[in-house]
Amino acid sequence: MHRQEAKASPRHYRFFGLPDFAVGVIRELPVNESAPRIVVFCGRGKIEAVLDEAGDRRERLEMSLPESHAFETLGTCERARTPFDQRAFLRLLRIDLAGCCPEGLVGTFQSLKFTRASDGEQEISVARESMGKSIKMQLAAGKGNNIPEEVTLRVNVYRDLTESQDPALRKDVRCAIDTNLDEATFTLIPLGGELETAQRETDDWVHRFLKTEFGPAVDVLCGCPVAR
Repeated sequence: MHRQEAKASPRHYRFFGLPDFAVGVIRELPVNESAPRIVVFCGRGKIEAVLDEAGDRRERLEMSLPESHAFETLGTCERARTPFDQRAFLRLLRIDLAGCCPEGLVGTFQSLKFTRASDGEQEISVARESMGKSIKMQLAAGKGNNIPEEVTLRVNVYRDLTESQDPALRKDVRCAIDTNLDEATFTLIPLGGELETAQRETDDWVHRFLKTEFGPAVDVLCGCPVAR
């Protein structure tokens, strides 16, 4: 009778925080030059450490980077370009983009009151002032400001990477506000390249963070391993 011990399955660990991922990799650092070399790949939305890059490459550590709700919302706004009525637009700003809007923006749109004049012309009422669409888009409770045509939102790109780790992870995203007075609707549209820039800068931050944590002991590359 021949006894044979089964080999353990290759390790494949999943982490939910960047510091813990770094600790997991550091625990696997080779103790001598003949030990397998670790390579970490930083890709869009995922980080993966291959523990034996020169060998069978089966043992890995990984961390997914899901997009934050606010960043996902802006991505949808960019693709769909959906016009919202006043109530839905306020819900977008107060709930889906909570904590991302500049001070006073929600109040600006709350102060607007749309009515229909006797001649059928759409009117905007701001506080106690009422004006037709031909007189410009004026609002802000008698302060003489205009309905903003552009606004800068501050968002986290990834759900698990926040400004508590580094204020630099909070990214500015400039957006246009397209106002249709005839329909009393507002459309929020990120300006071209703004979301891509925010995500690229965050990915660069992750790459720099890991290179600093590991030093020359680990190769940190921008990309992802591809099975052939």
